[in-house]
Amino acid sequence: MSHVNPSISSGSSPGGRPYGSGSPGVCPVMLFNPLIQPNDALSGVQKYLLRVIFGWAGKTILHRGRVVEVLEARGSLHQLLPLVEPDLSESDDSPFWVPIRASDRK
Repeated sequence: MSHVNPSISSGSSPGGRPYGSGSPGVCPVMLFNPLIQPNDALSGVQKYLLRVIFGWAGKTILHRGRVVEVLEARGSLHQLLPLVEPDLSESDDSPFWVPIRASDRK
């Protein structure tokens, strides 16, 4: 005797209707298929928050309205990697160096 319910394995409800057909008492089933998902399914903010949650984010600061990660500090300079733009989109800029103190800007 098989322990597989044919109504579940065939993708239909016990009443013979497919899931999500609008029949009362049946919850729609949405399967995740990574092959049909867009390449950039997560926004820049979501990617950054995942890095924070998993502990992968380094020291981050707000620099001129953008969330940036401090990659390296040498003397009075910081190397910053932009992560999130002011409009909350993902940044694709390359790392750049800035003075640590505003008084060092000339």
